[in-house]
Amino acid sequence: MIVLKKILLIVLLKILLLNFFYANVKSDDKEELIKRTIAIMPFINKNNVEKYSYLSDTIRNALKSKLLDFDQFQFTNLNEIDDKTLELGYTRESSIEEKNAKDIATQLKADVFITGFYIIIEEKIMMQIDAYDIFTDKTIASSNVKGEVGLDIFRLVDEITFDMAEKLSKKLPKVYRTYFDEMIKVIKEERRFKFKKNFTIQKKTGLGLTIGGGVLLAAGLPIFIYDLAGYADIVKNNLYYNPRTDEGYNDYTRSYYIFTSLLIASIVSMGTGAVLLGVGIPLLVIKFKKKDNVSFNIEIKDRIYFNIKIKI
Repeated sequence: MIVLKKILLIVLLKILLLNFFYANVKSDDKEELIKRTIAIMPFINKNNVEKYSYLSDTIRNALKSKLLDFDQFQFTNLNEIDDKTLELGYTRESSIEEKNAKDIATQLKADVFITGFYIIIEEKIMMQIDAYDIFTDKTIASSNVKGEVGLDIFRLVDEITFDMAEKLSKKLPKVYRTYFDEMIKVIKEERRFKFKKNFTIQKKTGLGLTIGGGVLLAAGLPIFIYDLAGYADIVKNNLYYNPRTDEGYNDYTRSYYIFTSLLIASIVSMGTGAVLLGVGIPLLVIKFKKKDNVSFNIEIKDRIYFNIKIKI
């Protein structure tokens, strides 16, 4: 009887453990599915045919409407896209450039962006739409149509937007939240790597020289202003109004030496700062090739000598 009870107890424990394991597996299977977020950039009238400028909003709205039919996407507000474009200093035309569109989309928390344009020559029109996945860093769908303007133009809009929506419905299914988390980690790591790669010895040197130059210039300028605008009056007063005694003469010479020392120190500080800035800023801004030769040397003898050599 005791043996039977032990067996039943073991069986019961196994059933409880299996139920616990099964419940955990089911909860993982029910992990939340997330819709991909799409930013639809303005469509560009490439050759600026004023008569058909309305097509920019027409294509954009038609595409969003077609994508909504599939009920598997989220969308960045179109007005927010336009506002962010202006805020970042991009024009409508430059907003469809891959780098700029990616910048706008990522700042608005979108992981896919769509760009497009149309060209009208005489009575012919060509439309092009491209979709770009920020996570995979590549174009995932393209659509292109050509035809006649006039009444047929709305059929072409319908055709190209439906084609793009259908392609994206297959290319961009809902994904688990873990996919987003992992892809965001990858993107952050890539950005960190690119920053380290771009922050070369040249840029480090340029940053150091620029900071040092700025500090020296900022330190020398107020001394220079104070010396000329304030301390110079003390020297004049000591020269013209001091009693003609040894003590008065000593006060004058002391103030004169201080004035001269401050003037020289401020000029040297500002001059050195200006030179360092003149070298540091180009090193930060200009991209020199490997074959380019950049050298900077300071020699201190009876005077201070700056030798700068930049071969572009």
